[in-house]
Amino acid sequence: RSEQLFLSPSDSLEDIQIGSKAFPELSQMLHTLPPDLGIMLEVKTNLAEEGITQAPYHTDKNSYVDCVLKELFEHAADRRIILCSFCPTTCIMMRRKQGRWPVVLIMQGSTETYVDYSDGRLRSLEACTKLAVSENLHGISVFSGLLQKQPKETIQALKDVGLAP
Repeated sequence: RSEQLFLSPSDSLEDIQIGSKAFPELSQMLHTLPPDLGIMLEVKTNLAEEGITQAPYHTDKNSYVDCVLKELFEHAADRRIILCSFCPTTCIMMRRKQGRWPVVLIMQGSTETYVDYSDGRLRSLEACTKLAVSENLHGISVFSGLLQKQPKETIQALKDVGLAP
């Protein structure tokens, strides 16, 4: 049974609930939201090497990615979905395990705003681009402050390898 979700411009994130949970299960969300609404689904995983444990209830990335993809295959129907993550390993697994939905690596680079990740693949736009191309990812989502500091040649290089429109 799908529960209805109605949003108005005055709704805040605190006001939005599906059923009795502030954060619904993925399958519940897929059945509740309008089917023509596309979703950019960030798959949160632990980056233990970074000291980041956003999702402390799972430690095996492979099993976790399998669970997320299983839910999507069973409940997404024809919904437009983009999968993304800050974790390069998670992105690589999502890309290799399925070809139905595009996979995008999120990166912030080295900024004054956020603490740098120790994983070199996330620190520079060049390293992130090389990873995305070598693993056949569909794109990278870059912190806008980082993009604004890049020379036009760098942006053109992203376009040349198919990572920017």
